[in-house]
Amino acid sequence: MARPNCYAMSACYPIKFLMIISPDSDIDVLVEFEPGHVPGLALIRMQDELSALLGGRQVDLVTPKFLHPRIRDRVLTEMEIQYAQG
Repeated sequence: MARPNCYAMSACYPIKFLMIISPDSDIDVLVEFEPGHVPGLALIRMQDELSALLGGRQVDLVTPKFLHPRIRDRVLTEMEIQYAQG
């Protein structure tokens, strides 16, 4: 799977880290923004941009706050960090 240009994405959005959760049919992405930043509708634009960068595959973005408690531990264990600001 081609990786998105995470550095370019971080220039447009205050991303703290970006992780691709699953390589299955759609691409699930866990993203954390800088403290205090509320992405609002920019989250939808990010999904569209990532989808285009990944050959049109559907991208679902989620922040750690909205991970379902039932899958939280598995996601945090299996995730692969693609970009981390630091």
